[in-house]
Amino acid sequence: MTLALRPLGKSGISLTQIGFGASGFWGDTRFPEPMAAKVLQAVTDAGIRFIDTGRNYSGFHAEPRLGRLLQPIFRQVARDQWILSSKGGTLTPAGALSNLWTRERKDFSLTNIQAGIGQSIANLQCDYLDMFFLHGFTQADATDELLRGLQCLRETGRIRAIGVNTHTESDMQWLCAHRDVFDVALIDYGPAARHREEIIGQMHAAGLGVIAGTVLGQGHVLPPRPMRNKKDWWYLARAKLKPSARRLAEAARPVRDVLSTQSEMTPAQAAFAYVLSNPGISSAVFGSADVAHVLEIAQASDKHLSAELTAAIRQS
Repeated sequence: MTLALRPLGKSGISLTQIGFGASGFWGDTRFPEPMAAKVLQAVTDAGIRFIDTGRNYSGFHAEPRLGRLLQPIFRQVARDQWILSSKGGTLTPAGALSNLWTRERKDFSLTNIQAGIGQSIANLQCDYLDMFFLHGFTQADATDELLRGLQCLRETGRIRAIGVNTHTESDMQWLCAHRDVFDVALIDYGPAARHREEIIGQMHAAGLGVIAGTVLGQGHVLPPRPMRNKKDWWYLARAKLKPSARRLAEAARPVRDVLSTQSEMTPAQAAFAYVLSNPGISSAVFGSADVAHVLEIAQASDKHLSAELTAAIRQS
């Protein structure tokens, strides 16, 4: 089984319309690796062929874990059937709750980015990266040396597409003006972040691929769930303690009521169906450490919102 493919802007790459984010608790050393392997197998069985991770994710543990667990997966589904992306430039480990108040350290020098790409490829044991994102990059970080160096890396085949993972609209607009360098943007977009739709249209018109992350608003667009294990408590703590997550909670409250009272599909599926109804979106990415959740989200690729539900989301 493989999910439907969508083009990544004008890059020549196609990827499944739903992707898996190998990050968060999935890559945490407190989450047993055999269980992480079961989640990755569920991703494979569900037909997802796009996996996104990051050099600093899960305290720098996500990439090596993903690399180890992909080796048996590649014997089932060949490497060239997958789209793998990672990120670099951020030196502060992500994922630990203790780091929520830590000021991020970044280094976007060409030397550091080249070294990071080499380390990511080695960690993932994947020969090349389909996409590489500058993580939290701003236009102020751009240098001619970096932009030329990234283009050279793309030409050599070490990376196939270059992107920026950003939450700042002015930087998204800057990407549109630098389409010769950048192929894709990874941004926050979902039913609780509908203000992104105008800039998504602009990036799509410029030929950029746009990948949606934070579709579920870090869980805030979903009804409260019972806490069963430390994984659930970890995600709850992140959602409550992280300043950006608290802002998401405020924005998500009205749309959560709409999603939780409709009966067409699960609230999570409705959120992904809403995002995928946008023609400017190449793929929507989610993270999970739960097999059932993987299967639930994968099934959203076949879901379509009614006009009434779409209108209710837009009016919330």
